[in-house]
Amino acid sequence: MVWDRAFVLGAGLMSILASAPRIAAAQTLPPGWTADSKTGCRVWNNYPQADDHVQWQGRCVRGFAQGHGLLRWSSSGKVYETDRIDMVGGKSNGQGVADDWKGHFVGRFVDNRPNGQGTLTAKNGQRYSGLWRNGCFDHGGRRMSFFNSDAGCGF
Repeated sequence: MVWDRAFVLGAGLMSILASAPRIAAAQTLPPGWTADSKTGCRVWNNYPQADDHVQWQGRCVRGFAQGHGLLRWSSSGKVYETDRIDMVGGKSNGQGVADDWKGHFVGRFVDNRPNGQGTLTAKNGQRYSGLWRNGCFDHGGRRMSFFNSDAGCGF
């Protein structure tokens, strides 16, 4: 009976160890530059995943996205974010429209995050309109993060 428990525990440990590479692959990488595989143009990625790909349709100055353009993020062959946005030195800076899993945002960006006046229409239909700071909306008891995490916003 003791041997049976040891065998079960050993098999469980082997199962956990075997899944470790898959768990590690799903983790977020540190923020950094991601290059368009066709043009080599780089854009800043706040939350990179192991299989992220970027497509930039716009000017590329000294290897970085510049000016107004179309930015698409994909993973495993599926587009998960589309931005029509102003870029400065590879980062979202200026007016933009962004669509991702949280919803549709229209407003001003500074260093890749909503900053200033903007409106997020969430996937559930809720609207968060007003002043955004570093990707965080906090007004009248209503809170939302966009291109930031709730923890990063202190929620």
